[in-house]
Amino acid sequence: MNFIHVAVWLLALLLLIPSALFFAQVLSAYVHGGRRLGAAAAVARASGADSAVVAILVPAHDEAAGLAATLACFRASMRAHDRLVVVADNCSDDTAAIAQSAGAEVVERFDTALRGKAYALEAGLEHLRAQPPGMVLVLDADCTIAPDFVATLAAQCRQHQAPIQSLYLMKAPEGDLRPASLLAEFAWRIKNWVRPLGGGVLGFPSNLNGSGMIFPWQQIAAVQVANGNLAEDYKLGIDLLRLGHATRFSEAAQVLSRFPNSLESRRGQRRRWEHGHLDLILRTAPGLAGEALSTGHWKLLGAALDLLIPPLALLAAIAAMSVPLVIIATLLHTPVLPLHLCVAAWLLLGAGLTLAWLGWGRDLVPLRVLAAIPGYAIGKLSLYTGYVSGREREWKRTRRD
Repeated sequence: MNFIHVAVWLLALLLLIPSALFFAQVLSAYVHGGRRLGAAAAVARASGADSAVVAILVPAHDEAAGLAATLACFRASMRAHDRLVVVADNCSDDTAAIAQSAGAEVVERFDTALRGKAYALEAGLEHLRAQPPGMVLVLDADCTIAPDFVATLAAQCRQHQAPIQSLYLMKAPEGDLRPASLLAEFAWRIKNWVRPLGGGVLGFPSNLNGSGMIFPWQQIAAVQVANGNLAEDYKLGIDLLRLGHATRFSEAAQVLSRFPNSLESRRGQRRRWEHGHLDLILRTAPGLAGEALSTGHWKLLGAALDLLIPPLALLAAIAAMSVPLVIIATLLHTPVLPLHLCVAAWLLLGAGLTLAWLGWGRDLVPLRVLAAIPGYAIGKLSLYTGYVSGREREWKRTRRD
């Protein structure tokens, strides 16, 4: 078998496996997910009264500009016995004073060597050990929640005795109707809404997405949150899964935020997220799959399979670039089977995107904008090639607008 044959086979598998998994998740969400989750939401809201204390933990680095409004939103959702804890992490502004004025418990942390959200959360958990709550709810300092958010998540966490990830949505900057911005918001819906919904139907555990995630105290207190990974939330979910605590997804509670207005801030945010995701795919997924097969821990296998689906823009870019390569391979009379597998991958990816748009994108993305997907995906290639030439290795705060 010559080099071209090997390359075509690798390309076929690189496309087919994640495309098939992606299609399975979207199809499951489209056919089964909404009906199942509607019932779950009704159960959660019906049992909303809960006496267990929820500590809302808010990591904050130089958030003075918008913190007062954010904490007021959180307070409107809290019950009388809940706690609000703000970790002012390496702040050079009035974040701590504003949090204190809002009635929050404030933890100030200064450590320029160990910077980032995960270390702030670790400091907050250490503060809570003196008087442990029943549950810990993590929220970012730039998001909004509904008045019934805390009660809904607390009820589900108590019912299932498991970590719960709420539906965390990011919206395009207000008034920004550019195709790239609409497609970025649509891709976020697929990642944080459609795929966990379908994954739950297939028996996969949900990922943790950084904000709107609640944990029973005994479970979150048993793991090291500061894991040093750029995708620290993914890693935290895997660590909890290894201890037998599979994260569940809840559509019944939603947390909302917006992408930054600044293109530079948006690129930096996306670079950090997706380089962390690629790190987990390359460094964690193979070992996780091996561990699952050797121990029979099938939830771990579900997590590994979910990790094999790369960022959607990267998968679409690989599919778009594979078209001329497959044509060339056909002209060179390479084996037919891997070429057929490439075509099957294109069909599965296209069908998955179509179903996702029909179910979760028609209100956001006009049909004409879908034609921009290949260009949008290829335009992000520099982000992924940057992983090889100089990947992101440390946390950097996204500048607020």
